[in-house]
Amino acid sequence: MEREKLPPEVLVDPGRIQENYITLSGHIAYWCTLHADASFEVHQAKDALKAAEAAAYLEASESRWRIFDAGMTKQRPTEKVVESIARQSESVINAQAKLAAYQRERDRISAIVQALEAKASMLITLGADRRTELKHLNVEVKE
Repeated sequence: MEREKLPPEVLVDPGRIQENYITLSGHIAYWCTLHADASFEVHQAKDALKAAEAAAYLEASESRWRIFDAGMTKQRPTEKVVESIARQSESVINAQAKLAAYQRERDRISAIVQALEAKASMLITLGADRRTELKHLNVEVKE
């Protein structure tokens, strides 16, 4: 993911460790909600693809049988031929494209959630390191 496309919530400001940590749980909750919504969209797109494939299969089958019954061909329609025609249907191709787009968006959001989780771990470590450094200087750290 390009740095320009990263949401600002993912970036760490070393001078504002405590502020970053305080706001982090809200950011994680927000992005996890977006991830759940995107996962739901993927699920719906899979269902739509299955419905489009079923409709296209029935349409292709009926079309091939009409051609056979009309005597326009002597070859009976086979399942593989009907499936091939159905897969080339515009509705199936569009449903596949929508599914791919929803999956890309879900994967992008998933990467952001993982980055935020890594940021949480990093902030905890940075905070602990800062407390250790200040302790050696005999400075009292208020949390």
